Amino acid sequence: MKELDKKDFLLLDILSEGSRNALSRASKELRLHKNSILYRIKRLKKLGVIRNFSFIPGYGALGKDTFYLFLRIREGKENRERIHSYLKGLPLAIGVFRLSGKWNYEIELACDNMHHFNNEIAKITDYLGEAVLDYMTVFLYDPYKVESSINFEKDYAGEVFGGKGKAEMDALDRKILGLLSSDSSLSYGEIAKKTDSTPDSVYYRIKKMGESGAIRKFVPIVDLGKAGFQYYAILLKLSSVSNEKLDSLGVYLTANRNINFAFRTAGQLGVMFFVAYRTNAELDAFLSDLQGRFGDAIREQDVLIVNERMKFDYYPAGLV
Repeated sequence: MKELDKKDFLLLDILSEGSRNALSRASKELRLHKNSILYRIKRLKKLGVIRNFSFIPGYGALGKDTFYLFLRIREGKENRERIHSYLKGLPLAIGVFRLSGKWNYEIELACDNMHHFNNEIAKITDYLGEAVLDYMTVFLYDPYKVESSINFEKDYAGEVFGGKGKAEMDALDRKILGLLSSDSSLSYGEIAKKTDSTPDSVYYRIKKMGESGAIRKFVPIVDLGKAGFQYYAILLKLSSVSNEKLDSLGVYLTANRNINFAFRTAGQLGVMFFVAYRTNAELDAFLSDLQGRFGDAIREQDVLIVNERMKFDYYPAGLV
């Protein structure tokens, strides 16, 4: 694959700040003609760096919480394909990741509440049966940072992931969200045709969902591996620590350009985040710095290599 240049990475950063109607902004910041910007976007899609354009939802406004299920599964060649097909087909799965480390699968689910999540766990473990060796659940709250990609060149300038009340939505709103999840670059007219509506109605509804927090931001879904990075999931279990220290850790993680997702965990004092680096040396330098700053508060640290993103859909079919 031809190596990406600095302007490619800057373009990814600009698109991640808001991809709809970003052409003029990108042209101005990169000092390139709009046709050159379009060419670069087309090239990034052809290379697989940009998988598609989607949006980051406000799950609270959709009446959902997000939960993580970590699985250790005994699988052989004879049942691997069956397991993969089942996990990728989970209707409420936002993401399914294949890992190396203590756990070998991670599933992010959008559920109504803890009871709903427990029911989904029961379905999954019942299907997998004796293949499940162990599992762990993580409920996320108090977000530090939620972004679709890391920041390659620009400093992070996103807003805090604020919670809002549940939005009022009907079947048409949910259908529009389903289309935007697959391709948020669709025009209002194209969405109108697919939903038997009008462009004005689609525009109004998307605007309303943005104001209610159901839609946080339009973004590209970036394949970090194709961009030359290795992705890691890191779980920290913390010792008894002051709120001041927790706030300091949150600021530290949020400011790290290579982290795109960081949350405090519920049920136990801990933090979960995702980070991407080009080399093991860069990851090691980060972990050493993390220990140097917060080692007195970190009781346990799990570093999991993300080998494959088997499924990723901010608005899975089960929500439509």
